[in-house]
Amino acid sequence: MGQAKNRGSQIERINQAIKTKSDIRPEYLVCNECGDHIKEFGELDTKGMHGITAAFAGTCACGRATFAVSGDKNATVKVLSALQEEYGLNSKIGHQQTGKLNDKKE
Repeated sequence: MGQAKNRGSQIERINQAIKTKSDIRPEYLVCNECGDHIKEFGELDTKGMHGITAAFAGTCACGRATFAVSGDKNATVKVLSALQEEYGLNSKIGHQQTGKLNDKKE
């Protein structure tokens, strides 16, 4: 506690958080079911989710929801496990780079 001022003013810290999320926001999500690109997706509220930097979700044309979670490895595993439990044990979890991607499926 008390270290926030060392990282700049409140406005500077807010702007840095916005830039960080913008830098890691992918151009698209890759559907874990069919591999198609999901270009329309939203950012999820991660307030209070310790270790999570950003999370995104979208629905593919095949009808499957796809989530992207970025942050600390242990925290992302917990969040993705909870999502998998919530949406069914047959849900698939994949891995994708964050940020701006080439126009190829990964």
